[in-house]
Amino acid sequence: MTFVDLPTQTGYKLHGRQMFESHGPTGTVNVTVILTSSVVWGSLLSLSVNLQLVEDVLWDQHSITLYNHPGVNENLTPSQGSGHVLVRLQDKDMANITFVEKTKQVQMSPLCPGFTSVLAHNMCVSSPEAALAVTISDIFHFQIDFMDAVEVGRTAVVRVQVLDCHRQPFLHHFLTLMELKLLPSSPIVTVEGVSHLSGTQMPLQSSPSIGCST
Repeated sequence: MTFVDLPTQTGYKLHGRQMFESHGPTGTVNVTVILTSSVVWGSLLSLSVNLQLVEDVLWDQHSITLYNHPGVNENLTPSQGSGHVLVRLQDKDMANITFVEKTKQVQMSPLCPGFTSVLAHNMCVSSPEAALAVTISDIFHFQIDFMDAVEVGRTAVVRVQVLDCHRQPFLHHFLTLMELKLLPSSPIVTVEGVSHLSGTQMPLQSSPSIGCST
């Protein structure tokens, strides 16, 4: 420990300094200082403080694509860090964000399509901001997969994928906002929704007639 005389309003006070170095594990450590000079103080004096050892704040994913719809309110989760996080959006005109202190989550609602980043800064640690790449996309394309031939009176599952601007499928929970409907071009088949299937799957029911439909 090194000792330094520092000026105060009433004179100089002796300050002791000692460097602490973390060895990797996170958690809380208790640091106790004991003054043992009985000549000056007459008895032992001690003081304890708890130090929280944390890592840099991170996001639970590197990137995310949101469907451009006013009903979207996506939860983004920063992890690690001290829990005291300052969050900001790189382009404020593209979305609204709110940091919920109770759940330590960021709620994001898109305003327009484009590309931006959500930046999280750990206010208790001197470290770079953690960036989450965000794409806000309209519907770019569809993919419909089903069997080429269906036996008369039988059903087959039709799989629908809605693609974003990266030509990747949107997350399933966005599909309820898209109000998707499959409309066959011929009455020889009907399309029905079934609750136990995925939001991207619908049963195709053939009629007693034989023919072709799209």
